[in-house]
Amino acid sequence: MNEPADFLFVYGSLKPHELGFEQIKNLIVNYRETEIRGYSLYVRDGLPLIKKTFQDNKVRGFLIEVNPNYRIEFWKSVDDYEGTTNYRREDGQRILIENSEILATTYVGRKMNKGNPQLLNEPWSSKQNPILSQSFPFLHLKISSNNLKFTEAEHDPSGYWRQMNDLLSQYLLLVSILEQLTVVKFGGRKGQEPMVRIGKFQDSDGFKNAFEKINQELFNPSFYVSDSRKVEDSLSSSSPDKALEAWYQVRSNLQHRGKSSIYDAGLVQKSCIGLSNLLLEYLRTEVSGIEDEWCKILGRNLNFAEYTA
Repeated sequence: MNEPADFLFVYGSLKPHELGFEQIKNLIVNYRETEIRGYSLYVRDGLPLIKKTFQDNKVRGFLIEVNPNYRIEFWKSVDDYEGTTNYRREDGQRILIENSEILATTYVGRKMNKGNPQLLNEPWSSKQNPILSQSFPFLHLKISSNNLKFTEAEHDPSGYWRQMNDLLSQYLLLVSILEQLTVVKFGGRKGQEPMVRIGKFQDSDGFKNAFEKINQELFNPSFYVSDSRKVEDSLSSSSPDKALEAWYQVRSNLQHRGKSSIYDAGLVQKSCIGLSNLLLEYLRTEVSGIEDEWCKILGRNLNFAEYTA
């Protein structure tokens, strides 16, 4: 019988063709579609989990064969990805594949009586995540249809803030969707700061390809922003190495700027356009089938939002 450390059964975001697979794809030998028996599949906070139930229940997934030359790196990567908050590692699970029984490791859900997990009767996919497949397309349409004519806050505070509050709400929701995406892609390990995941996302090929597609003034309006507590450092939204930091810094500054926020309307509007377009391009190229989900809920396709000064 093989050692469990040679195989991992995955059923969620580490599956081939899913967002997290990039974390392990260079550390494996092969993968095969199969199922694990005696478990049921749930989703909680957008993340899939399995729970031991009845023997005739089964969950579809993939059996990953670990490259023995990278075994240490592989299991460190997976343990870091899964963390200990939502999952518990279980070795020695028996997987039947091609009439052979293989021992494998898998990760099962922890504290399944907490957080109202929902039973899934079909395999999990990133395209089913309601934040990515339902919340985001409506938000992107809203951003695309903004027709903002800002007056000066000092002379017309009611007119200014009526629009500005809507814009701020849109942007804070957009950043929360970005954070949700990075959790699905890089794992939700407790203690991993959002900016660590943001940095990993900015270094990924998927981000670089999406950024190249949108990086023109119409779809990614350029601006510079500084940390309100470190004004000597400047970040540019048009730089592939700094754009995500720039967009995220706008969000951070909103919590610290106080009275100077009356000058931020244009900055937030540009951030909404650029970041929403980036997420649109990234999701439709990296999450198979998500455009169909958007079309189902909207009854139409999504296009880039355009910036007009």
